Amino acid sequence: MKDQCIKTCGFCDSEISTTSTSSICEDKKGIDGKSNCKDVKHLCNVPLYVPLISIQCPLTCGLC
Repeated sequence: MKDQCIKTCGFCDSEISTTSTSSICEDKKGIDGKSNCKDVKHLCNVPLYVPLISIQCPLTCGLC
């Protein structure tokens, strides 16, 4: 369930909205102004990385 129902099961950080609002969902960018989310997309469902990647790459991981 942790991999499939991240928001519902409460594994998201408080920065990820669990309500449907009109807020913009986007991946975070590094200090260089670029996101590396496409490079780490394979980690979206790895339990060890879910807490971090749900904050850093919600758009890429389909969490929006």
